[in-house]
Amino acid sequence: MSRRLWLLLAVIGVVVMILVIVAVLLNDRLQSDPLQLSDANDGLAFISNRDGPWDIFYLNAAGEVINLTNGAANEHDYFASWSLDGTAINFLSNRAGQMGPAQVKPAEGTVRTLNPVQALTQMLNEGLTDWDPAWSPTGVMGYASLANGLAVNLDLYLLPERDAERERLTSDGPGGPNDWFLAWEPTADRFAYNSNRGGDENIYLMDPASGEITQLTDNPADDVHAAWSMDGDTILFVSERDAALFDGELRLYLMDADGDNQRPFAAENTVFTGDPVHSANGEQVAYMSNESGHWHIYVMDADGENIQQVTDGDADFLFPAWRPIPQSTANTIED
Repeated sequence: MSRRLWLLLAVIGVVVMILVIVAVLLNDRLQSDPLQLSDANDGLAFISNRDGPWDIFYLNAAGEVINLTNGAANEHDYFASWSLDGTAINFLSNRAGQMGPAQVKPAEGTVRTLNPVQALTQMLNEGLTDWDPAWSPTGVMGYASLANGLAVNLDLYLLPERDAERERLTSDGPGGPNDWFLAWEPTADRFAYNSNRGGDENIYLMDPASGEITQLTDNPADDVHAAWSMDGDTILFVSERDAALFDGELRLYLMDADGDNQRPFAAENTVFTGDPVHSANGEQVAYMSNESGHWHIYVMDADGENIQQVTDGDADFLFPAWRPIPQSTANTIED
């Protein structure tokens, strides 16, 4: 059985007959506008090997770091992706015998792997079609969505303002590629993202103003989860060129912002500070750095002041993601 990296929601691509039936039932939810999110800041999700395997962790508003997935020694979980309602985290896991999608709800703490029928049922019952919100330095929200009718694949959308109409950036037919893991460039309104439109997972760069798309990586191995340096000059990413995520081997690579000079990340002599993610209210930025010798998560004010290291110890903590809070539940949501 192949151990290659599979897309977080690629299992939703089931036989056409099932898609037709489900699409009819889901039509209202698929075509509805995304949730309006509040300005409130909340906790951060990220991955860590603190307890042995790679797990999904959550730093709540009270400052507690909680292991949400707590896998066995050979179970590895990667890349937290929040639903827009803030109730669920999708992630990649090897728990099903290959790399595939799984989910945990922080309020429940139960991990579930998702086969195609379960994923479609979840969409129908819970309406979780919009995922992984990311705010640009100027406050534009990008996200991935399944709101694509019969295609039921992830496309990228922008929400320029909270009450504006969403703008669809990628559009493909039934069974088309998935586009996801949007990461804003720190110094411009462009972003890097993942797509399997070439067959393998690769990293692309999009300028939404012009619609120009540039493919940055082109490798038979899967390259995923771009993370910009703070100055925007380089991009860190995870690659399976030398080892498999299935085996718990998270291998980091660096490249220039234009895709040139791709090379393994040499942690012993290179400090990388980056993967800046802006909070919904634009007041704080979370990021990661290996400046202490291990990867840790930091939070600072948007102007670069008041830097705080929010994880500690001899383990590694990477790829922070702010938890979104819908406007309708901003005053009632609990950790």
